[in-house]
Amino acid sequence: MKNEMFPITLIVLASLLLASCRGTATPSAATPVAPAATQRPTATPVPPATPAPPEKVTLTYLVSQGWLSDAEQELGQKFEEQTGIHIDYQVVPADQYFTVLRTKLNTGEGPDIFGGQSGKTDLRVQYSIAL
Repeated sequence: MKNEMFPITLIVLASLLLASCRGTATPSAATPVAPAATQRPTATPVPPATPAPPEKVTLTYLVSQGWLSDAEQELGQKFEEQTGIHIDYQVVPADQYFTVLRTKLNTGEGPDIFGGQSGKTDLRVQYSIAL
């Protein structure tokens, strides 16, 4: 029985020996090996992104005709020059002001800024706004 196992053992050992010799081939002197850094593909340089120009910002200001002064409009001009934010003055005749403002506020089309009387109570009484 020992003689029968010998050829099988010899074949298995030879196979293992051949498999271990396969490994990786070593480069010859004729084949230069490049450093790892040069083997990477070089990326095309990307120019820095140009920032998009800022959007023009406009604030709407609803005001009664009798409440807007020249000094206030001049101040609005200076504000625009310094910030780039435009003030759109929506001047409403005094007798229609509260009706127009109430309608705009209650339909979701309210101005960014509006003139009015002071106080939280006035927002409910004058403009019918639920707080």
